[in-house]
Amino acid sequence: MSEERQYYVYILFSKKNGTLYVGVTSDLVKRVWQHKNKLVKGFTQKYNVDKLGYYEVSNDINSAIAREKQLKGGSRQTKLDLIEINNPNWNDLYYEIIYRNDMALRLNCFTSFAMTWCYRIASLPIAMI
Repeated sequence: MSEERQYYVYILFSKKNGTLYVGVTSDLVKRVWQHKNKLVKGFTQKYNVDKLGYYEVSNDINSAIAREKQLKGGSRQTKLDLIEINNPNWNDLYYEIIYRNDMALRLNCFTSFAMTWCYRIASLPIAMI
């Protein structure tokens, strides 16, 4: 049984009400990490756009691409509204998804290995996993 693939449409920002960027990816954590580490040449690197302000999930790549195009073609205010409504404090959501992924990893570990082994792994810092 294969796991259904997910696609993400995301909005990055440089600072509150700053420069915005809309993108699409199949690996949100990896892609935002690339933006944060300036591995994506071009607009986001030039304007320091590396904070995740908003994202949507889709199971269909064509829908995700269509939504990306819709957001890119839409007004700046529409993008700002999506962030303001869903993330009013303008938190960098990257760290929230990293935390959730880390907890899922630990949970998978718990269900995949002997219980005593997992307790030891779960007590290690994130960098050690």
